[in-house]
Amino acid sequence: MDVRAQNEPADEPTLDPGELTAAECFPGDTERRRNSVRADCPVHGFRLPESQSIGGRLSPLFAIAGRMLPGLSAKSQIPDHQRPPLLSSTPWFGPTPSIRHHPYDLLSEGARHCGPVFRFEIFGKMANAVSGPLALELAKNSEALGLDRKGIFEPFFRVTGVPIFSLEGEEHERLRRLVRFGYTRGTIAPFVGRISQTVRETVADWPADLILLPHMSDVAIRAMAAAVSPKQIPIDWTEMGETGELGMMVTVRQRSRFTLRLPRMKRAKRNTIAAIDPIIRQHREGLTKDDPLPWMIDAFIAAEADGQTLDDAGIRGGVTYALIAAYIYLGRQALFMLIEALRDPRTLAVLNKEVDTAFEKGALTAETLRRMPTLRALFVEANRRYPLLPGMPYETTRQTDVGGFTLGANELVILTGVPGHFDGQNYGCPWSFDQERVRPPRKEHRAPGAFAPWGFPPRSCLAIGLCELVTTTIVATLLHELDFTIANK
Repeated sequence: MDVRAQNEPADEPTLDPGELTAAECFPGDTERRRNSVRADCPVHGFRLPESQSIGGRLSPLFAIAGRMLPGLSAKSQIPDHQRPPLLSSTPWFGPTPSIRHHPYDLLSEGARHCGPVFRFEIFGKMANAVSGPLALELAKNSEALGLDRKGIFEPFFRVTGVPIFSLEGEEHERLRRLVRFGYTRGTIAPFVGRISQTVRETVADWPADLILLPHMSDVAIRAMAAAVSPKQIPIDWTEMGETGELGMMVTVRQRSRFTLRLPRMKRAKRNTIAAIDPIIRQHREGLTKDDPLPWMIDAFIAAEADGQTLDDAGIRGGVTYALIAAYIYLGRQALFMLIEALRDPRTLAVLNKEVDTAFEKGALTAETLRRMPTLRALFVEANRRYPLLPGMPYETTRQTDVGGFTLGANELVILTGVPGHFDGQNYGCPWSFDQERVRPPRKEHRAPGAFAPWGFPPRSCLAIGLCELVTTTIVATLLHELDFTIANK
C-alpha cells in the first residue's frame, strides 16, 4: 500500500509498556543502539533554535496591520512589570503560525526561554501559558483562582451537546463519575476482537494509494462504534467527525464562531440525535438484556452517582464524545504510531513479529495486546512526542496572581504539560521519536513532570485505558492486514 502520509503533528500515565528490555530484543546491541539514538538521532518535526523565532512572526503586511489594530485589543490595567514575560510575535495577530502548525515548539521553547509562565497575544486577546508544577497547582485550584471554562467550551457544547468540559465544581465531578464507567478499560476490553474485525472490514475497501490521515480518522470512529451498541448506528461518520472537529476548532479559536451557524452544523447535530436516541431507548427497553457484553450505552445507563443517573441526553453526550474523540484524537494517535514504526525498520520488524504471533493464536484480545511491549511502548512514546492535548484552556474571571505574576480579567490561561515532554533534563534528544526511552531500564517518562499528555487532575482524561486499547488494536490490525510504504513526494 502506497501511503501519502500526513505525518506532521497538529487515565493518569501509569501505563508500563512491558518488561522486555532493549537487550532482550536486540541482544549484544543495546548500548550501541541507545548511544546512537542519543547522540545522532533524526529530529522529527520543526525545531526552533532561536528565541526570536518562537513567536512565529507573520509577513510584513500582517505586521503593519497588527500595529493598526491595537485599539481593538483587550486593555489591561496591570503594569507590564507585574505581568508574565511577553513572547515577541506579530502585533495583535500573535504567533498564529506556530499555534496552528507547531504548538509544541511554541509552548516548550516559550517556557525554556521565558520560564513556566509567559504570555502572548492572539487576535487581540492575551493568552498566558503555564507549565510545570505551577500548572498542576492551578488545575487543582482553578475555581478558587477565578479560572473558568464555560465561555471557552460553549461552542463545543452547542455543536455536540457534550457539557462536561464547561462544567465546574460538584456538577463537573458528578458527571465525571457518571460517565467514567462507560470509558473504562474494563468496559472496552471485551470488544477488542470486535474492534479488530471492524478495522479489517473497513480497510478492505481502502484504495492502494491514499492520504492516510482521513482514512485513519474514519477507521477510528468506526472502531469506537463497535463497542457502543450491537445495533448499527445509522449515521454519516465523516459528517459527525468533521462537525465535532470544527466545533473543537472554534473552541480553540482556530475557526470563527460564525461556523456554528452554518446549516450543515445544525443538520449534523439533528442527525446525531435522530441516530442515537432511538438506540438508547431500545437499550432501556431490554435490547441487550441477555447479552454478556458490557456495551457502552448499557454502561452509561447503569452508571449512578449520589443517587443520580444519566438521562438520554447525557447518554447521547457520552456516546457522541467517544465517537468524536476517536475521530479527532485516536485516528491521529494511530497515525503517529504507524508512521514512526515505518520509519524505523528495526522497530517495525519486532512489531510485526509481536503482531503476527498474537494473530496466530486467534482473534485479538486485550490480553494479547498486553503481551506486545513494543506496540505499547510505541503508544506511550507517541503520546510523549505528539501529545494530543497541548493545553487545558481557561479564562480569568478576575485579576489573579500566578507564579509571582498578575493576570488580568478576561485573559486566556493555558495549562500545559508540553514543556516537560521536550525537556532535555527528562529525555535524551527529546525532539526525536524513540520508543525505547519509555521501556526498562530507561523509563524516562517516569521523571516528575516529564509526561502529562492527558491533562491535569481533576480534569485529566477519563479514558486512558480505552484510548490505549482502541489505538493499539487499530495499529496491530493494520500491520497484520496491510503492507505499508511511505510515498516520497
